[in-house]
Order: sequence, then structure tokens, then C-alpha cells
Amino acid sequence: MKTIFMDIDDVSNSDRLIAASVDFDEQIAPPTRVPRRGDPIVMALFNRAAEVAGAKVVVCSTWLDVVGWPYTHDWLVASGFDDQHFHEHPCIEFGPVGSKQVGIVDWLKQHPEVATDQICIVDDDPHLFVRGHFLRKRQVVIRGPDGLLLEHYRSIIQKLGKAK
Repeated sequence: MKTIFMDIDDVSNSDRLIAASVDFDEQIAPPTRVPRRGDPIVMALFNRAAEVAGAKVVVCSTWLDVVGWPYTHDWLVASGFDDQHFHEHPCIEFGPVGSKQVGIVDWLKQHPEVATDQICIVDDDPHLFVRGHFLRKRQVVIRGPDGLLLEHYRSIIQKLGKAK
């Protein structure tokens, strides 16, 4: 099963989006500023990537440790992400396991039906996997203030291939 691991901050909740927003969720305490909705263009690109590749999405973000899965799920869906693209085990709350890297590896161990050559990790941290780590080549690194862009979408499709 093809799987996309999705980060939130700096991917779908970009610096550009935060700077342009005037409507923030008051439930989230400062200094965190969370727009009520994510970037609809980013959500459309994630939806399209899941459709074209025939992939399911797993959220792997510090958001889960701060606001939990129900809030994160509702925020993504309200922002335009299609609920049908979530994996049946749709999130990794990695706080207890120590790091995002450990959380992803642990999730993969629990889901042997997901082959490592059939995953793509979309994250803004270029140092998430050290040189030589078996998942390093499966990552699409998001850099810059705009979050996920068309070039990143293309990299996701290149890593996963199109659905058969």
C-alpha cells in the first residue's frame, strides 16, 4: 500500500499562509498562531497526489502532540483535504516514542503491508533522516515560506509512481 506521511507546520500551514491570515483559532494558545483553515492549494495538491499515486495519507506532525488527532483531522478536512485519503491508522503521535523518525519507523513496523519503497515522507526538516538512513531517499523536503508547491507534488508522484 502506497503511503504519504504528511507534516503540518511549514507544509500545509505555511509561513505565507500565517502571514496572510487574519482569522486565527482562539482555542490554540499563543505563541502558536493557527489559521482557522489551511492552504486550499496545498490541500488540493495532497488530494491529487493521493489520487494519482493511489496512496493513503498518515499525519506525522507535532500538532498531534499539541492539539490531538480530532482537532487535526477536522482542521485538515475543513481546509479541503478529502477524508477518504486518510489511512485507516491515520496519525503518528510520536511524542511518547521520542522523535518523528522513531515514530515513522515504529509505524512501518506495525504495518508490514506498507513497503518502504512505497512511501513518501513530506516534511520541512532536511535532517529528519541522517545520511545513509534507509528512509532518507523517501523524503520530499519542503523549504521556503510557501509550504507544499507543485514541484513537491511532482516529487511525491516521482517517488510513488502513478496508480495502476
